[in-house]
Formats: sequence, structure tokens, C-alpha cells
Amino acid sequence: GVADIESEDFGAAFEGHDHIYGVDLQGRPIVLSCFGTMDVEDVFGDADRFLRWRVQLMERAIKRLQPWKQGSPETLMQIHDYKDCVVIGKDKRISEAVKVFTACMSNNYPEMKGQTVFINFPWIFGALFAALAVFIPDKTKSKFVMLGPTDPSRGELLDFVPPHYLPQRYGGLLADDRAAAEAAAGELVAAERIVMGARSCETRTVDVPAGGLVRFVIRVLAHGVKVTYTANGETYDGSSGEPVGATEGAADAEGACMISAESGVVQREVAVAKGGTVVFTFDNSFSLFTVGKTVVFGAEAC
Repeated sequence: GVADIESEDFGAAFEGHDHIYGVDLQGRPIVLSCFGTMDVEDVFGDADRFLRWRVQLMERAIKRLQPWKQGSPETLMQIHDYKDCVVIGKDKRISEAVKVFTACMSNNYPEMKGQTVFINFPWIFGALFAALAVFIPDKTKSKFVMLGPTDPSRGELLDFVPPHYLPQRYGGLLADDRAAAEAAAGELVAAERIVMGARSCETRTVDVPAGGLVRFVIRVLAHGVKVTYTANGETYDGSSGEPVGATEGAADAEGACMISAESGVVQREVAVAKGGTVVFTFDNSFSLFTVGKTVVFGAEAC
């Protein structure tokens, strides 16, 4: 039965491919599966074992739902990453395992699929879906999103997942390493995506009590944006966290530091002795034509 499957140990070959963590923008638990990291013989060679493993994953994910809370989501967000995955039709073991699993999901978990996003899949997979889409009911079709090859500079998955629950390889802030991500889960600063147009500026504020700290995280996915923050009339370099004037070569004449995709994830924790409102400024006014620059930003007083 399901109870036995939940406690079953499938061995090392089945570990590290799936991650259940956080929630999407609609509050649904996220299940990320990376099929390209799976050994074909060990994982797909026994269709029944493969099915039990996937059922175990579904049951663990379902336990993250909170049906007793009014208005709480009743479905899951699933992300399927097919990077480096063998094309399903080229290996009978994969085809058979997927066929058995699909039938089981349709018969036993039809209402659990809130949305499934497919990324990094072979082109033939996308072409096949496009050809069959005309025969799929709109309600069912709306549950599937085909993104193809992903590039962190585009951050397409940010349309569905908050930055602090999205791995860095997809444009988010979460560590790509599973152990590191789980260790940092309780320390993540909730973040948002800011999309900036040409010649635009954006500001965000955080109120900090006297003697408090402000923790913030910034990531620019493409090109560059000038970043500063001001506390009690003093301007700080958005990258180093040092007062402007104390840094050498990082800030320009206005005290703004350029943060780009190459800067990676910038995290700082800065003391604000007198407290007050900390103002973060993101400046893209120097860009005449580049639109849609994405800044991932989160800050909190602590």
C-alpha cells in the first residue's frame, strides 16, 4: 500500500534528483525534478520500482498541502528539467516507465496537478506537444507550460516562482546545491522581481529600528543597474555595503555602484545605529534602449 511505499528506501540511484521546497507565487508546494541526472538502467530499468518511487515523491509533496486552511492551495507546482536527458522515445525502458507513471497519475492524482512547467527539453518534445496541443482540452492544456532551454539571464521561471525559492541556475537566489539550499532555507530574505524599462529608476524602502540591522540581497540578471542605498542621510555602495567615499573604485561620482549579471548574488547585512528608513535606489536612467532589465531584490530589518 501507499503507507509501505512512503517508508521504502530506493537506494542511492534515486537520490538527489528531486527537491520539494518552498511555494510558488500562488502558494502551491514546489516539486523540482531533474531527469537528466538519472541513470537510465538504475532508475528506469524496473518500471514498477520507478512508479513506487514517483508515488512516494507525490505523497511527500501532498503532505505539504494545508487543506484545513481556508483558501489554501490544493494542488502542486511541478518543474521538470530535462537538461541532458535521453529522449524518451529512444529508450524503451524510459518509455515504459513513463507510460506506467502517467497512467497512475491520471487515475489516482488527477486533481493534484496544479501546473507543470517543462524546461530544457529536446526540441522534438516541444514540437510533439505543439502538434498535439490542438487536441488537448483548454483546462488541461493550461496546466502545462513549455519553456524550452532556460537561461538565467531571462529568468522565465520567475513568472511562477518567487526568487528566494528558485535555484540560481534558473535566475533565482536559492543555492543550486541541495544541501546548501536546505541549510539556508530558514535564513532566506523574501525577494521580488523588479523589471526595469529604459531610462527608469526604482526605489524600495525598509524601516529599521534603532540599533538594528538591514539584511538585503540583490541580483541583476542581465546587463547592469546602478545601485545605492541611503540610511540617515549617508549613502552606501550597493555592492560593498561600505559608505560611499570609503570604497575605492567601486562607486561613481554619484555614489552608485554598477551591479551586473557577473556580480552574482550580492548579500549584505549592515548595522543602522540610529535606525530609520533605508532607501534602496535602482538606477537604469543611463540606459537609452535596453528594456526589461531584471533585478531580484529582497530586504528586511532584523
